[in-house]
Amino acid sequence: MVYTTLETERLILRPISEEDDIFILNHFSDQQVTRYLYDYEPVKNMDEANEILAFYIDEDPYIQCRWVITNKVTNEKMGTCGFHKRDIKKGTIEVGYDLNSKYWGQGYMSEALKELFHYAWKNLCVTSICAEIAVDNIDSIRLVSKLGFKYRDSYHIKFRDQELMHNKYELPLVSIEDEPIYICYCAKITHQEVRDMVEKGLSSITEIREALGKNSMGMCQEKNPKGICCHEEFDAFIQQVYLEE
Repeated sequence: MVYTTLETERLILRPISEEDDIFILNHFSDQQVTRYLYDYEPVKNMDEANEILAFYIDEDPYIQCRWVITNKVTNEKMGTCGFHKRDIKKGTIEVGYDLNSKYWGQGYMSEALKELFHYAWKNLCVTSICAEIAVDNIDSIRLVSKLGFKYRDSYHIKFRDQELMHNKYELPLVSIEDEPIYICYCAKITHQEVRDMVEKGLSSITEIREALGKNSMGMCQEKNPKGICCHEEFDAFIQQVYLEE
């Protein structure tokens, strides 16, 4: 399978290639980039960088793939994102991502992942995406929460003789043209609708409900078969992700 170049408003996502060897060496030797990557040590030399490249280029492309995140204006390579652990029978896949620290807090990764998830739904025949995150990586947990992921489980991994706790999050996918992820499927409430309300200064769940005009809120009688969260989870989601300081 040949993975294609993806494009967002500010970014180009290009399938990783052998030409990225110097970038991979510099990127994955950066202590800030690898701070919460507990599955392997920071890269120390070009041989180790090439091992990463080979994993995504030479291995089975149906199981894993990676894109280099590039600034559309400056053409600077900013980070990577992609999928691995694809289970074709179950329709699941795991997402991974990393970004140079000078680009943190500017919405780049959220922008890249939305495009990636839309691509996964359209092209990879997956029905859910998983993310496994170290519990102390608060920014990453907040990112996936805002993208609609739900907590599923916790487990430990051993790294440098330590048992480190990780959480597993899952995002069921829905085919949507404009906004790929709903907070509530039944009432067709999108993340972007709520973001817009919060940016306008609304500070309570009641105000957000009234502004959205969803008179059926809290009265849902059925679950979406794909398992997207329904009305009973709406209040908690808004409070946790959008109204907390």
